[in-house]
Amino acid sequence: MSPDSALSTIAEVAIAVAGFGGVVAAIVSVTPRGLSDTARVYFSGLFTASITIISLSVIPQVLDSAPLEEKTIWRASSGLHALYLVGALAWRSWQLRTADEGIMAIGSVTTLSLVVALIQIFNGVWLHTAWVYLAGLLVHTLVAFSLFPRLLAEMARSGAKT
Repeated sequence: MSPDSALSTIAEVAIAVAGFGGVVAAIVSVTPRGLSDTARVYFSGLFTASITIISLSVIPQVLDSAPLEEKTIWRASSGLHALYLVGALAWRSWQLRTADEGIMAIGSVTTLSLVVALIQIFNGVWLHTAWVYLAGLLVHTLVAFSLFPRLLAEMARSGAKT
């Protein structure tokens, strides 16, 4: 599979994940209580992951339209990916500073994001290859998939409390 078709496929998967989030939003709109704080974090993470995947899938394709060497495209893409992750990690750390223990489970995602950021920096500085960038996008996709069942479980748990 070429990097372009892989990027398109990953973006399509992200759109499908966002669609699952839309289903959850529709279910929540008919419930009287709405979402618990933990479910809101999962819901936010689900949409953030989907938008991130779509955006990061488009970056190399946009750069490819410029007269750049392939390794420059992957270097720049990985650099932007790492920059995004560092910003997202800072934001998430600030957001979780007063969170309860249930929400702190997102800490494993934060650790995973840090590892992906370091790998993207490595790719941007030394490797300049497509597969490392695509692997980072796949990690984001797996995170989105892992958030969906967590969100549903939290909705069931908070619904059972009523």
